[in-house]
Amino acid sequence: MNQKQALRKHIISYGIVLGITLSVIEFLSVVLGIIFSAVTGYVFLIVIMLSLMLAVKKFRDSIQNGIILFGDAFVISFFMCILSGAIWALYRFIQYTLFPDLLNELVQPMFNTLFPPGVPVKDPGAESMKLVMQLPVFWAFVTFFFYMAMGGSLLSLYIAFILKRGKTAQKQG
Repeated sequence: MNQKQALRKHIISYGIVLGITLSVIEFLSVVLGIIFSAVTGYVFLIVIMLSLMLAVKKFRDSIQNGIILFGDAFVISFFMCILSGAIWALYRFIQYTLFPDLLNELVQPMFNTLFPPGVPVKDPGAESMKLVMQLPVFWAFVTFFFYMAMGGSLLSLYIAFILKRGKTAQKQG
């Protein structure tokens, strides 16, 4: 198996596991009633970071003989974020479609902050924004694009910087 095939297989296997893990964590947090707590957000962040670091380190140490360039480390972690983000977004779409009360629980505090009850709304686009924010597809998009693609790209840069190890770095230590 050449390096590109190994890289692709590594990304797919670790990305699928991460996506399923994020979906399971979300399911458990709904069951436990802590879905919208700060603790849950930190758990997601820690799981994503550790998974990306583990995948890059495993590829570097077992497939690349201890050497990985910044670009390869970034590609692994970024595309893992994309794949796992697609799985997690699909889960969230299904979850919010099947349980609209859960979506309402997410959206209502935002509405109350943006549009306090009893205060007339002067922006004509506010009502359309409310309608869009109540769509499960909107939150699936937010999960995929903002959390995993944009946030994942920043995490991927950080992880690639930390775990890169070229031939010169290997000789030094």
